[in-house]
Amino acid sequence: MKTYIFRDCNFMTYDDYEEYDICGEEYKKLISLCCEMCSTLAFAIDKKCEINLVDKLESFRIPAPNNLEYTLNEDERWDIRYYQVCPEIKDLLINSADSIYQWLNGWGFNNPEDPTFYREDGSVFFSSVIHDGELFLNLTEDENVFDTISSNNWELIQSSGNSFEKALSNYYFSIYGGGII
Repeated sequence: MKTYIFRDCNFMTYDDYEEYDICGEEYKKLISLCCEMCSTLAFAIDKKCEINLVDKLESFRIPAPNNLEYTLNEDERWDIRYYQVCPEIKDLLINSADSIYQWLNGWGFNNPEDPTFYREDGSVFFSSVIHDGELFLNLTEDENVFDTISSNNWELIQSSGNSFEKALSNYYFSIYGGGII
C-alpha cells in the first residue's frame, strides 16, 4: 500500500504560508472516485449537536461491517455511523458541500465529520481528520488515481506493506514524536 496525505496548509513552513483545498470540480472528482472504488462510507456524528443531513443519510445506513481494517473512535461525544455507498449517496455528498473541508461541525458548518471510505474488503481507501486539515489516500500498487484527481499537494508518507493504521501511527509519531517508528 501507498499512503498519501493532503494537508490544508503548508504547516511545516512558516515562510510563505499557503492554504490548500479540494473544492469545486476537484471535490466532485474526489467524491466520485471514492464512491466508485468503495462500498462503505463512515461519518462521525456529533451527539451533542443537531447535525445536517443525518435524516437524509439514514436511508443508506448499515450496521458496522465486521471486516474494517481501521475505524474511527466512538466515544461519549461521537457516534460513528456507516452507510452503503451508492449513486444516491454520491449525489447527496456532491450536492451538500463544495469542499472536502466542509465535512465538519464547526467553522460555520453543521455537517457530519471525517468521511472515511472503505473498499469491499474493508481496507481504507480515503480517510480524513477534517478539523486537523488532513486527508489520506491509501492506494494499492494497482491503483493510479492521479489521472482522475489532481496530484497537487498529495505527499507520499508510506510506500510499504504496512496497514493504514500503522501508516498513520508512523506519520503522527514522525510529526509529534520525533522520528519514525
